[in-house]
Amino acid sequence: MCPSHMQLRDTGRMRAPLLVLVAVVGCAPAFTAVPNDDWQAVGPARRAAVDNAYAAEVAQLQHALHEANAAIAAAPSPRVTTAKPAAIAPGDEWADAMRRYEQEKSAARAQIDHATAAWQQAAVKYHREQAALITAQLAEARARHELDRATMIDRSLEASDTYDTAGYRGQLAQFQTPRFAAEDRVDVARVALQRAAGQMTAAKETYASLVRTGPLAPTSSDGSLQLAAFTPTTRYERSRHHEEHFLTAPTKPRIAGR
Repeated sequence: MCPSHMQLRDTGRMRAPLLVLVAVVGCAPAFTAVPNDDWQAVGPARRAAVDNAYAAEVAQLQHALHEANAAIAAAPSPRVTTAKPAAIAPGDEWADAMRRYEQEKSAARAQIDHATAAWQQAAVKYHREQAALITAQLAEARARHELDRATMIDRSLEASDTYDTAGYRGQLAQFQTPRFAAEDRVDVARVALQRAAGQMTAAKETYASLVRTGPLAPTSSDGSLQLAAFTPTTRYERSRHHEEHFLTAPTKPRIAGR
């Protein structure tokens, strides 16, 4: 329970409203509304302009709050499953390679599950902070509406009269403080959500890369399984190993017969 608040009567001019100020630590700020009799002194057109603008802002904020709460309600419960690698019968080096491959795939799937669960938790946290911010914005909008009303009343008075708006300005400042803090929390939650989304995408890419490449082929050091070295030769190179061509071979000199 909040302690009883202290009432202070405003001693301004005749049209100044009765203000109730609360000095409480740890309790929600008390709310002071413009008395209806004072507000009715303003012309209908001016009242409608102020009240309609406030109603439109409230409708927009309430729609955003409904969407944030719906996102929280629709969020799945984070669940991490333990994937076991496929069983591989014992055998040669290919069996060992397949076993290592299945273990890597299992670890990659587990990483996807953990990253997805972290992303889901970050998304719920972000939507909750959004809902808290919108709630603070609704309270601030209400306080601003009362200040707008008080300001309109003051403008409607004769030059010799004034309507005290200081209390409504202080009230608006009281409701702006929690809204600023809520905005900071939303920014922090947004950064965390973006980081979680990046980690989830990286985990999925790692698994996809494993599936695309498949297991690494085993190597063998048995020389009997290796092909003999083979060096292709051209037709010209093969001809050089044959006997020299008759046109290029040296011939013995001939002596003409007498």
